[in-house]
Amino acid sequence: MSSTAYRRPDGRAPSHLRPPHLQQGVLSNAQGSAYVESGNTKVMVGVCGPRESDTSHRDTFTPHGRINVDVSIVTFPAKPKLGPRKTAEETRLSRTVQSVRR
Repeated sequence: MSSTAYRRPDGRAPSHLRPPHLQQGVLSNAQGSAYVESGNTKVMVGVCGPRESDTSHRDTFTPHGRINVDVSIVTFPAKPKLGPRKTAEETRLSRTVQSVRR
């Protein structure tokens, strides 16, 4: 079977993406927010600030500012987390995004 004849179960060719759903302004308590959905992937992001640094960073001066990132990954159906602990993947993603300042 040639790759040009292959179709996914939903009829899409291998090179075709699922149609995305995009919406902005989804979080009322953020200065900017967006929701993106494509297939089973759903992403919501909110931008808040500027705001004063938390107490653990007040003594550290930086002329470039600081970006605080909080990543939460939810799978559906999800087992509820016990408490506010982050997974290793959530912590790694937060640190990766925070390290990019440009």
